[in-house]
Amino acid sequence: MRVIAFLGLAFLWSTISQGVEADPRPDTTLYVAPAGNDQNAGTAEHPLATLAAARDRLRSEEVSRQAPRTVIVRGGTYYLPETLVFTAEDSGSADAPVVYRAADGETPVISGGVKLDLQWQPHQDGVWKAQTPAGLVIDQMFVDGQRQPMARYPNFAPDVQPYNGFAADAFSPQHAAHWSAPAGGYIHAMHRAHWGGYHYRITGKQPDDTVSYEGGWQNNRQMGMHPEHRYVENIREELDAPGEWFHDAQTSTLYFYPFNRAPTAAIFRAMFPGR
Repeated sequence: MRVIAFLGLAFLWSTISQGVEADPRPDTTLYVAPAGNDQNAGTAEHPLATLAAARDRLRSEEVSRQAPRTVIVRGGTYYLPETLVFTAEDSGSADAPVVYRAADGETPVISGGVKLDLQWQPHQDGVWKAQTPAGLVIDQMFVDGQRQPMARYPNFAPDVQPYNGFAADAFSPQHAAHWSAPAGGYIHAMHRAHWGGYHYRITGKQPDDTVSYEGGWQNNRQMGMHPEHRYVENIREELDAPGEWFHDAQTSTLYFYPFNRAPTAAIFRAMFPGR
């Protein structure tokens, strides 16, 4: 049976200045750190690696539920491969609460992303590529902590509003003529009177290069798209500016256009879809 560390000496009694006896029950404390191991005891010297492991350890019969329980989370990033679920039993009770807190002076970050350790190789025109795990579904990517734009038209312009860049011909047949397989791309457009925005999923294009799409989500005043304030993203052929990326789910290939260096030294984090 694994030994869980306790803060203080078990059943040690002390008296505070008002003469009231302190709670004699030991406070069960577990430690979690990114460099830990879920097979560890959960002590400060041998921490667990995940919040899920700490939750499960506190649920187990190894840990008394008659005393307060604390999980101290060390600084660093904790990636969640799946939703971290807490239920009523994880709250403890008024007399024996369960508390999760950051270690003093440290900042833990809980991320819904997946860290990608990839092998990059040059592709073409400044673009690099790497194979991704089969079945990976993403719609956001961070490099060295900075969010990168999907391959889009027009290109991302930080000082332009709306949408950091817009174009009347965003998905016109003339522009879409050079798209080989646009299905899976997105159209974003302001409402004709700027009463919110529309979002569509591209389903393909017709023989005359007219783009087909479905959706119109997130706007209940259906008066049509603004004639100019629109853009498209997640189109392979629009990967033409530093910082942009495109993930081909069919071939499990991630394409990335780095700013001024090979991406092999970068830290990549892929986010699950949140649209």
